[in-house]
Amino acid sequence: LLIDDGYASSQHAQISMDQFGNCRLYDRGSTNGTLCNGVRVTEYVLQHGVVIQIGSTQLRFLAQ
Repeated sequence: LLIDDGYASSQHAQISMDQFGNCRLYDRGSTNGTLCNGVRVTEYVLQHGVVIQIGSTQLRFLAQ
């Protein structure tokens, strides 16, 4: 996902699925950090409705 945001690093974060089927968000050493529901995280198990902030851009994770 490409985010056009001057506060986002070029490879800011990664989302992958673990062996249990959970989606995990990893900060990739970004300068400004990655926030989930307003809290800076390095790793986070994503849950339905969580707000992810990368730079000044906010995204909502919706699980199906």
